[in-house]
Amino acid sequence: NIRPIIKASSRLSRKPIQASAMVRPLSYYRDLRSQDLVYETADDSRVIKVTTEDGEKIRLIHISQFALVSVPGMSGFNEFGVPIRAPVNTPIVYWEAGAFMAAKHFNARDSSIVPGLAERLKECNLHLTLDLLDSQISSIVASRQLYNQLTRNNSLNAPIPSGVVGSFSSTTTQPLAILSGAFETPHVGASSSAALFDVKDVYPFFTRTIPSNRGHAQAAVELLQYWGVKHVACIYTDSEYGISFFQYFQQAANSAGLQIVSAGYVSGDSKSVTRALTSLKASGFRYFMGAISQAEPDLVLEPAVDLGLVGDGFQWIVPQFGSTASPRYKLPLDRLKFATALNGIASIDLETPNSFPFFNQMRDLSFNQELQDFFVDSHTEPFLYDGYKWNESFPILQTFAYTGFDALMALGISACETEQDYFTGLNHLEQLKKTTFEGVSGPVAFDKETGSRTIDGFKYVFTNILADFNSTKDGTGHISFVSRPSIEVDFSRPVPLNETTPFLFYSGNNTTPAQLPPTGQVDLNLIPLGIQIFGWALGVVVMLLSIAFGLYTLKYRHEKLIRASQPIFLGMLCTGTFIMGTAIIPLGLQEPIEGLDAACVSVPWLVTIGFSTAF
Repeated sequence: NIRPIIKASSRLSRKPIQASAMVRPLSYYRDLRSQDLVYETADDSRVIKVTTEDGEKIRLIHISQFALVSVPGMSGFNEFGVPIRAPVNTPIVYWEAGAFMAAKHFNARDSSIVPGLAERLKECNLHLTLDLLDSQISSIVASRQLYNQLTRNNSLNAPIPSGVVGSFSSTTTQPLAILSGAFETPHVGASSSAALFDVKDVYPFFTRTIPSNRGHAQAAVELLQYWGVKHVACIYTDSEYGISFFQYFQQAANSAGLQIVSAGYVSGDSKSVTRALTSLKASGFRYFMGAISQAEPDLVLEPAVDLGLVGDGFQWIVPQFGSTASPRYKLPLDRLKFATALNGIASIDLETPNSFPFFNQMRDLSFNQELQDFFVDSHTEPFLYDGYKWNESFPILQTFAYTGFDALMALGISACETEQDYFTGLNHLEQLKKTTFEGVSGPVAFDKETGSRTIDGFKYVFTNILADFNSTKDGTGHISFVSRPSIEVDFSRPVPLNETTPFLFYSGNNTTPAQLPPTGQVDLNLIPLGIQIFGWALGVVVMLLSIAFGLYTLKYRHEKLIRASQPIFLGMLCTGTFIMGTAIIPLGLQEPIEGLDAACVSVPWLVTIGFSTAF
């Protein structure tokens, strides 16, 4: 039912808006929400239809985007012990500017980035407004912000979001996805790739414009097979992202016949990292798969240098590190250990098309004062940009800027193409999963079951990261890096992998390192001879005592005490303990004796049969 037409109460004093439908100010639709205008809505919908001063009827929806703008504590603490939020940096600006730019293009029906957008939406009278929120990488902070928005009374001035974009990490996205599902609000992730979001019983309204990390794991296995690798060690963080990546990688590796050793670590705990790396070092494997957090790569890679797991003869593969060592990325000389760890790494990244219109639009943000002001004003905490030097920044467009643009554009296009004027969240979600378009990150389509972006919409590229240690001679005292897209994987092709540029390993050549060290260098962790003899001696004692007590039982079987104890069962007990005692012999066997496979297999049989016989 449509509510009776009512008037919005004005919270800001502004002049009435009058603008051409074709050329409108950037803030036109946001300013509509602060006017004393007639509007109507429905009880089960968050769409608001407003009548402008010139009589035009416009439908408005509101979108909330959660991004990473600041991290409390990274800049220390104030005199009261309160964490200071780190200042905004350039990559973060352009991560969240992707969705902002999509809102601008959607409202203007600008087809310069999304082909055919104006023609596709020419009959649509729906536009959107946008809030940019700082998640602070905190599940509590992000959840509180979204809950407050979802539980307020829907009005022109303070709308309930019709869609959610973000957050940056899977950890903060998880509670947001639960909330959006509980309040039936379509939610599109742009950077959270953890597999758990494919579980629709828990996250029914979550979709994403980035594939799940299943694709990264499969691409890693393709590369290892291409190099002829059969043995790989995997270290992973205990976050949802790390655990799900490892599970996918393990499945793909097992299917390909790869042998894996693995160890997890607690995020932020250097001691658990050292324990995990030490256990992996014992395997002797030379290839490492690292499902590690982008926020703390040095936590894993620097101890790996200390343990001798980085360098000539070793190879690391890590997801989504291509932007970490961009051509403009530099490290001071006191970070030489970390620079050494990054040298020769293969980073699995999503390849995004070179969209010059998108880059030019994002570059305008660095120089267009009106655009900057509107961007900052779209934040719920605009003071975070105080002191940010726009004219000194240059767009650093990483994958999430592209997928963020497509995430908001998907929400807008699907809202326009939903049949009902006053659609519900469920109506919107059903249309969203059917929506396809040529996005800035490539063809956008969603899996109808999971809501994740289909894997065929992206190419995976292995970025070859190389440290230029000679760059320290230029007088700046910094180590610079070269990032070379070297190998691409496209699962839509019959042969997915293609090496476009020779991959250079740590030593600077393209000779694939050995999978295992020479046999003489492998620490087999053999049992010392003294302990072997002691163990076997104990086994012999068990067997001799079993025989002795068995003979004793046989000799005195007619005695009253033995008959009362049932000689048959006493004999079974002696037989069982004898068989269990024999299991100690194969347990003590080790290299270089042959037949160890048979000895290993015999142990559970001897123990199980002996135990069953005795008891």
